[in-house]
Amino acid sequence: MVLQSLASCPTLPAEVDQPLAAILRRAQQAARASSWLARGTPWWDVAEAWTAMDFARREIGPAVLGGPRVLVALAVAAHLTDGAARARLEAIDCGAPLVGDCPEALPAGIEAARRALADPVDRELADAWIATCGLALVRVLAEARTGAPGLIGPAAAIRIAQRTVVARFPVHRPLTESGFARLACLDRRIVARWRADGAPSPANKGCLVTAAECAEFTGMTAKRWRELSAHGGVPAPVARRRTTDLWDEAEVLRWVAGRPDAGEGSAAGRPTGTT
Repeated sequence: MVLQSLASCPTLPAEVDQPLAAILRRAQQAARASSWLARGTPWWDVAEAWTAMDFARREIGPAVLGGPRVLVALAVAAHLTDGAARARLEAIDCGAPLVGDCPEALPAGIEAARRALADPVDRELADAWIATCGLALVRVLAEARTGAPGLIGPAAAIRIAQRTVVARFPVHRPLTESGFARLACLDRRIVARWRADGAPSPANKGCLVTAAECAEFTGMTAKRWRELSAHGGVPAPVARRRTTDLWDEAEVLRWVAGRPDAGEGSAAGRPTGTT
């Protein structure tokens, strides 16, 4: 399909807007699933909205390309491209004005979106969404930790989401790991450990989690998790730190994924390829 340059394309026709919107929805869902959080939270939507606002502020008018939402979708699609196509789309990430500067970005992004929608590799979609919206998400989570209105959530869930982003966000210049830690309001040592451990995964044998974190993975309360643990209804703790029981994350997540009652939004309902 031959498209006009960005400068003369203030709105997008449905055949362009719909695949970009679809990739954004699917990528965000994959990013959510990568945290293994069983409960819904507003943080992912807020982070996406903040990212769109950032794009709009960077001298890109809200009318261009059908709005900042489409720009975010285009940026997600850009992360799935290779070689020269990806190099041409770097302007999206650094916030340079797109109008007139990068007329080939739109068709390349649409093609990337169509490829992604045809290929069910949701891990790549999750990585692309986190790479695009990750900085906004760590700011949202830092706000949530302070009890910001509309963002309050369980401390364990915030910690799991923070770890997911820290482990999967591609830190590179000009953003150093120290700068990323400051932005996330986290200790550098915690950031280093989370990057070493990786995002929550059934492959993370030896990574220890608390009852509160186990509860967030399953959608139950920490009290209920401890009650089930006391009666052998869930995996047994494998270690104890002071007075706190700790569980092996890999064992817990495998148990969660194998639960017969695991429905939509639970670990068992995750797309293949997420971690």
